Formats: sequence, structure tokens, C-alpha cells
Amino acid sequence: MASLTAPIFAHGRLKAELRKAQTEQEEARIAFRQAILDAGQEVNDALASEQYARKAIELNEQQVEKLTRVVENSKLRMKYDEDFNYLQVLLARQSLLEARLDLLSNRFMLLESSIQLYKALGGGNRCYRLFFQGSRRLRE
Repeated sequence: MASLTAPIFAHGRLKAELRKAQTEQEEARIAFRQAILDAGQEVNDALASEQYARKAIELNEQQVEKLTRVVENSKLRMKYDEDFNYLQVLLARQSLLEARLDLLSNRFMLLESSIQLYKALGGGNRCYRLFFQGSRRLRE
């Protein structure tokens, strides 16, 4: 007799468990959608960063070419013009050095954004760790 009445008395508990399961299912669905949105945002950010770095590298390369010509011209001008002194040559060289450093910085940013894109598309952390371990060795 107890087995026949057990479902009747457990009816409230069964409905509560059903509501709890439905709520958990909805939470999982929302979490999944958010994970997809986050992944899409990560890919988008990495692509934008990569595109920005490529454009910056292109501009930096043009700047380095022009500043290299400026340094060469300033050396020639110093050689043939009495009013032109070595300080102006040094200032041109300093500008060239700063442009080269900017170029290197943007190349590093391109590498970082490529790694972030790889990770956002499902790549593992192994590539990221290898890259930074190698860059640490280069600095030492």
C-alpha cells in the first residue's frame, strides 16, 4: 500500500525537482550562448589587433626607409655645407633608431595577436608558452 501512495505524496518533490532541472538546463543554455559570444569576441579582437599591427608595420617600414634617406642626406649635407653640423646628423640618426624600435614593437604586437588568434580559434597554450619561453631566452 505504501508503494501505491508514494508517488502521490512525492508529487510536490517531483515537481520541484523538475523545475530545478529545467532551471539548470536554462542556465546551461545561457552559459553556452555566452561562451559562444565570448569566443567570437576574442576572435574579433585578435583579428582587429592583427590588422592594426600589420598596418602599423607597413607605415613603420615606410618611415624607416625615409629616415634612412634623411640620415644619408644629412651626412652628405654635413660634408658639403658649412652651416650643417654633426648634431643634425645625430638627431636624424636618433629619429631613425626610434622608428626602428617602433617597427620592432609592432612586429612583436603582430606575433602576440597571431598567438591570441590561434588560441581564440581553439589552439592550445603550448604555442604561447613556447613563444614566451623563447623570447625570455633571447633577452637573457
